[in-house]
Amino acid sequence: MTDSLDRFKVLVNSNTPIILLETVEEARALALVRRACLDLDLPLFEWSIADGLRRSVASSSTPTGDFTGPILNTTLAAQVLAHIETMTIEAVFVLKDFHRHLEDAVVVRRLRNLAQQFARTRRALVLAGPAMRVPEELEKQVEHLPLPMPDRAALRQVIESTYERLARRQKIKRSLDPTGLAAMAANLSGLTEEEAERAVAQALVSRSELSAAVIEDVLQAKKALRIGWWTPAAASPAPKSKRSYRPPCTPRSASRNP
Repeated sequence: MTDSLDRFKVLVNSNTPIILLETVEEARALALVRRACLDLDLPLFEWSIADGLRRSVASSSTPTGDFTGPILNTTLAAQVLAHIETMTIEAVFVLKDFHRHLEDAVVVRRLRNLAQQFARTRRALVLAGPAMRVPEELEKQVEHLPLPMPDRAALRQVIESTYERLARRQKIKRSLDPTGLAAMAANLSGLTEEEAERAVAQALVSRSELSAAVIEDVLQAKKALRIGWWTPAAASPAPKSKRSYRPPCTPRSASRNP
């Protein structure tokens, strides 16, 4: 994430008015933005249609953030943009799931107004969501920031954090060495952080251990996640049981055997 983090900070410091974070990994995108705002010492506001506009009070000790109460009359997309137009402080504003509002003429007009205001100050709108279609009127004001898939170092951290979280509430034996952790992270390559966390969690809970056996388990979980379903069988501690997960089926065989 370091390259994306550095790039985000460059965009904000160079007065880029609208930054497009097109991703299904909302939690990861928000973590990047919160980290950047801490580094830049800039206030961060986050908006969703459910909560309205709220100021994030994340700190270096709690980077995931907490929030002040919602600002009144900012629930609707056009309302929050109108409110941001009245604000004069330098800040970053994250608008979640904003792809759903980009066909509204009023919303697009207000975005253009804000882009003109923000182009000379250290202020930025961050539009976050999957499959964004940028209106033609905004194309020149928008910078796309790619969020690449997590690398093996990030996936190894997912393994560690998932193990620590689960081990606090149930007994999970740990015997996997660093070489095994590297192999496990390699098997998770190509998954998002959220997908990787689910695959690791289900394998750990199934076996009640972080061991060499889990390396293959997460690979099978990855295959299952990639075709859209997951049906783990509880992994048996007995060595004769070799099948922990239902093997994936191809679309052709699925049609023959409904």
